[in-house]
Amino acid sequence: MRHDGTATGRLGGRASFMALRSQRLDRPPYAVVTDYGAALAIGMRAPSCYRHYDPHTEAQWVLDHDTDSWAAVTITSGPPYEVRQSGQRMLWDEVVAAHRWWTDAGKPPAQAWQATVCPSGQRIELRAEDTAGTAGGFW
Repeated sequence: MRHDGTATGRLGGRASFMALRSQRLDRPPYAVVTDYGAALAIGMRAPSCYRHYDPHTEAQWVLDHDTDSWAAVTITSGPPYEVRQSGQRMLWDEVVAAHRWWTDAGKPPAQAWQATVCPSGQRIELRAEDTAGTAGGFW
């Protein structure tokens, strides 16, 4: 931490714990977004959203309760995948655009992101030496 109350540091990898047998799935719940770096980029570029995997319907949901927006993608053994979305925001379109941005940025890993917290706010951005672009904002 600096004297002005600002702290800066890189993000680490994901933390995970062993699931109980009843919580284990034959298909990973992040089948749509399999890379943690991609998930970070999507979280930054499509703020205020969260995802939920429903193992009974094999649907990956993206939800934003603030705008009553949602998207659902049915996960099958291969494309095409059925996409349904509704609300003020077209969330799946945002997810696809964020994933494209991440790919175009060279697929930066989680460690390429830097968090800054200071008295006036907080932000997460890509470190300049790791990539040319920034995602901006905090989610």
